[in-house]
Amino acid sequence: MSNYIEYRQQQDSTDLETVLKEYNLEFIDSTISVFSSDLIRCNAVGELENSQESGAKYYMGIDSASVGKD
Repeated sequence: MSNYIEYRQQQDSTDLETVLKEYNLEFIDSTISVFSSDLIRCNAVGELENSQESGAKYYMGIDSASVGKD
């Protein structure tokens, strides 16, 4: 199959929105979203700052999954 997203949708027997979130990490407006993708895009401004505070601990977490056993 030439399109991986279509392939995953068929393999997982799920809707396109779920496949795009799971495998393409796309922000898609949904009834379960806390923030709309438009709101996120409007507020994702500026540039990455590469500065660190001495002695500070930094953590980052992301869970793009909405189905599965993870």
